[in-house]
Amino acid sequence: MTREVTVASPEDTLQSVARVMEEEDFGSLPVAENDRLVGMLTDRDITIRAVAHGLAPQDSKVREVMSTEVRYVYDDESVRECAGHGRSARAAPAGAEPRQAARRHRVTG
Repeated sequence: MTREVTVASPEDTLQSVARVMEEEDFGSLPVAENDRLVGMLTDRDITIRAVAHGLAPQDSKVREVMSTEVRYVYDDESVRECAGHGRSARAAPAGAEPRQAARRHRVTG
């Protein structure tokens, strides 16, 4: 699990986040606001929900196209348990968080 998590803000422009995704070779980024996980943004969100609908990446905000239904795992779950979560629901992968932080939806890795 990565402890140094790169996150986007809902107020970031799609263009600025796409640049980060390109530089870091990420296909998705968690979206956090006030240290809380509020969504996920994928390269597909940018392509299908923004560009295909004529939204200007330099003017459009992450909040406009991010997925707000976020699934996460706990940092003490096994790989097998985490894989089971992915099969049970079609959702973009998100982050891991400690059980004590779950109520606050804080991204920790």
